[in-house]
Amino acid sequence: MKNLLFFHLLLFGVFSYGQSFEIPKEEFPFYEIVEWKGKGALLISKDPTEKLKKINITLVGGQNKATWNQSFNPKGKQYYYLTGENSDYVYFMDNLIPEDGKYFFTQACSNGIVKTSSSVLTHIFGMVFKNIADLKIDKLELVDVVMTEKALVHIFRYYHERDKKYFELGVFMTHNNMISYACILGEVKEDQLRDEYMGHWKYIGSSGDKIYFAVRGYNKELKKGWLVSGYTPKAELISSNFVINSDLKYEPIDDKGFGLSGRNYLNVKTKPEPNVLTHVNGNFFLTGILTTNGIRELKTLKLKDNKWENYYSFPLKPVTKPKPFTPIGIFPLNEGLGIKLEQNSFFTAIFMPFDLKSGTSVTLYNDKILYNPSRMFLKEKKQDFGYMIGGKKIFFSYIQLNSKSNVKFEYIDKVL
Repeated sequence: MKNLLFFHLLLFGVFSYGQSFEIPKEEFPFYEIVEWKGKGALLISKDPTEKLKKINITLVGGQNKATWNQSFNPKGKQYYYLTGENSDYVYFMDNLIPEDGKYFFTQACSNGIVKTSSSVLTHIFGMVFKNIADLKIDKLELVDVVMTEKALVHIFRYYHERDKKYFELGVFMTHNNMISYACILGEVKEDQLRDEYMGHWKYIGSSGDKIYFAVRGYNKELKKGWLVSGYTPKAELISSNFVINSDLKYEPIDDKGFGLSGRNYLNVKTKPEPNVLTHVNGNFFLTGILTTNGIRELKTLKLKDNKWENYYSFPLKPVTKPKPFTPIGIFPLNEGLGIKLEQNSFFTAIFMPFDLKSGTSVTLYNDKILYNPSRMFLKEKKQDFGYMIGGKKIFFSYIQLNSKSNVKFEYIDKVL
């Protein structure tokens, strides 16, 4: 019996519960907490009277104390928090859409260095896009802003009235030196979009220093799929290949995006699609909704040796309030795919882990998940903010926000 017990301890580990630590109060109350995936949590405080513009940020990692405290002064009352997997940086954007060709931001690095700066688009556009006749910066449509491990990427769309086509443009700013680079991701003719399958270029994911974009279309054999292009953080094209779509009969969906990217803040018109292509940790995944023998399910496939294989299936409830297209969004994490799905006027967050033994988790969606994505797979203390770092599962009760006292974090520590 002792040997059997010891085996279970080795296999599953032992967790110690009920431990806690405190973070001292700041000049002003903490009013918000957001996750910095892989680094910890950012406690944010400001003057509740708004007489002072200063925003204080405190990084809390896994050391039972604050890692660092810093502050910045946003231009206005609102800012946009952008973060991504595996990045040593986060951004507080003053404006997503350029103002007079500029966007302003504060960049925070995990080492505690915080910089407030701006980026000017007119110079980089003049160099890279000079061959696009009559290009006017004020006519650009911003369709997304994404955080990758090495660069912050703005994706613009420009409609050229004379040639009746769209130019899809990417502006990459490397985190370490804030230098901007740009490229033309592709062109899409207006008449091509009359084809229900054809679409615009979209960001689909990144792995290390490779950033991927894709556009729906046909190959030389007229098979449906995506042209996928990979870029460096300096906007250099390094790969281009065609990924064939699955022949499964997916129902139309409306890809609304999911996660702390620009699409979360921008109201960009989208075109119905049969499924969503995602690139995570070097792999391609395909997600959509199928109805087979009267059973409706969310199905994810994984590309292996250029063939789509079943990866995950999740049964869905019968539709009582039909819509032409089901809104859906994919939030790629290192641990798995977070999927936001509307069912009968309610949004659900479904988490499909890459560790297939962990099992799918489902929760009713709320906006707190955007700022705390680890909440989708942490099973303990569901009502609290939570993150995992260095083997610890750390939790924070939201009721402590806006108090004038020290705040407490509780943690579950794996001790074996």
